[in-house]
Amino acid sequence: VIVVACEMALDVISTSAANNTGTAFEKVKEELIAELIPGVYLSPSGVYAVNRAQKYGCTYCYTG
Repeated sequence: VIVVACEMALDVISTSAANNTGTAFEKVKEELIAELIPGVYLSPSGVYAVNRAQKYGCTYCYTG
């Protein structure tokens, strides 16, 4: 199993959290990245990561 997190989605979440807490976007994003489960890969785009994985025979499982 390979788990990939979408950086674009992380940016949206970071922006929302930064706005709600009055904290700098960069600080929030840095903290969220630091809290990723070890072994989770951060991809610039989740859609791109899924597309590339499917090209090599992997399947996609949505869990959210």
